[in-house]
Amino acid sequence: MASKQRVINETYDVRMAFARIEDELIASMMRNLAGHLKEEDKEQFDWLQWQAGQLRLLNTYRRNNQRRYGRQFDRINARIERAIRDSYAAGQKQAEIEILKAIASDRKIHPRPTTRPTAHFNGDKLEALVRATHDDMTKAEYAVLRRVNDQYRKIIFDAQMYANTGAATVEKAVDMATKDFLSRGIDSIQYKNGARHTISDYADMAIRTSEKRAYLMGEGTKRQEWGEPLVIVNRRGTMSNGNYGTACKQCIPWLGKVLVDDVYSDGKPDGEHKTLSEAMAAGFLHPRCKDSVTTYIPGVGPHIKPITRKEAKQAAKNERKEAQKQYTERQKKKYERLATYSLDPDNKQRYSEQLQAYTGDKK
Repeated sequence: MASKQRVINETYDVRMAFARIEDELIASMMRNLAGHLKEEDKEQFDWLQWQAGQLRLLNTYRRNNQRRYGRQFDRINARIERAIRDSYAAGQKQAEIEILKAIASDRKIHPRPTTRPTAHFNGDKLEALVRATHDDMTKAEYAVLRRVNDQYRKIIFDAQMYANTGAATVEKAVDMATKDFLSRGIDSIQYKNGARHTISDYADMAIRTSEKRAYLMGEGTKRQEWGEPLVIVNRRGTMSNGNYGTACKQCIPWLGKVLVDDVYSDGKPDGEHKTLSEAMAAGFLHPRCKDSVTTYIPGVGPHIKPITRKEAKQAAKNERKEAQKQYTERQKKKYERLATYSLDPDNKQRYSEQLQAYTGDKK
C-alpha cells in the first residue's frame, strides 16, 4: 500500500507542478501588460506605441519561456515515467499478495510456470505505454507555450479594438481583452469532441490513466504466472453502514462482477464469465476512471456482492455531487484569476465578490 500511496502522491505533485507553470505564465504576461500601461500617458494614450512595445515584450517572453520551462518539462517527464513504472511494480506486488493469501487458505494453486510469457508481453506493453505517455505529454507541454503566445498576441490587438468600440478607460479595454483568457486559463489541449482543457487537467487524466494501465499490467503479469486469470470488479467507497459511495456511470453495471482478464493476463473465455475486454469496450476503465479490479480466486474470493438498484442510484447521485464539487473548484480558480489580474478597480471588486460566492469568504 505504501508504494501505491507514493504513486498517488507523485501524480498529485505532477499536476501541481503543471498548475504552477500555468500560473507563472499568466502572471508574467499580466505583469507585462500592466507594467507597460503605467509607462504611458493616460491622457494621450498611444495604442500603436503600446502595441509595438508589447510585441517586443512578447518576443522576450517567448524566448524566456522556451528556455526556462523546457528544462522543467524534462524533469516532470522523468517523474511521470517513474510513477508509471512504480505503478507496474505495485500491481505485481498486490496481485502476488492476494495469491499468497489464497495459498495460505489451503486452496490448490496452479504451480508457477518455468517460463513467463506474460512478463515479456506486459513488459513490452509497459515500454510502449511509457513512450506513448512521454510523447503525448511532450506535445501537450509545448502546446501550452504556443497557446499562451497566441493568446498574448491576440490580447495586444483586441485591447485597441475594445478601446475603439467605447471602453471608458485603458484599463477597462485591457480587461475586456483579457477576460476570456483569464476565465479559461491556458486551455491549450483540445479533445476530439472539441472541448479544451488546461495542461494540469490533461496531465491529471493522462497520468492517472497510464498509471492505472501500468498497475493492471503488473497485476496481470503475476496472475498469468500463477495461472489465475479471473478478476472481480471492486465496489469503491462502500461505507461501514452499508451505504454505497461513488461509482462512474459507465462502470456501475460491472460492479461486483467476475470477469476473465483477457487483456492483461491472457485469459481465455470460459463460457461462464464475461471478459475484461468486453467490459472495457462498454466503457469500464475509461480515462480517469477510479474503479478497478482485483484478483479473484474461485472458492477463496474476495466475495463482492453485485450492486443493487438502490445502491446504483445512490452511487450515481454521489458521483454527481463530486462533479459539482469539481465545477465549483474550477469557478473559484476562474474568479481568482480575474480578481487578481484585472486592472480596472471596479472589475477587481466585482470579480472579488463573485469569488466570495464560491469560497464563502466575507470581507
